Amino acid sequence: MRLVFILLICAITLPSCKKYDEGPSLSLLSKKQRLTGKWELASFYLNGNEIIITNKTDLTVNKNGTFSTSILIGTNTFSNNGNWAFSDDNDILLMTYSAQSTESWEIKRLSNKQLYIEMTQPGGSVTRQEYVKKVKQ
Repeated sequence: MRLVFILLICAITLPSCKKYDEGPSLSLLSKKQRLTGKWELASFYLNGNEIIITNKTDLTVNKNGTFSTSILIGTNTFSNNGNWAFSDDNDILLMTYSAQSTESWEIKRLSNKQLYIEMTQPGGSVTRQEYVKKVKQ
């Protein structure tokens, strides 16, 4: 009877553990542990339409609250850096660049291998970036 009660409690509470719209449902790693690392932009969407990526974009998120971006266009590399933080309820990724501009990205998915973020621009258009974690070499 006790085992049935424990299983019932788990069945009721586990579905509520899902924090982000697109998952994961459960993770043993903290949000910070899942976010930190090197990411590569795999897909880019504007208002739900996929835009073909012709450059290489990398995002590095560090445990100490800093991040850097690197965009390779042809033979030219453009870099930027700043500080990151989670919002109070952990569903928004705040990225403050060295130029003091801050972007608020809604986290749609945060697993140890995938990061999907969306931002609504002032004009109403929605930008979505889907990153995959780079494999350590």
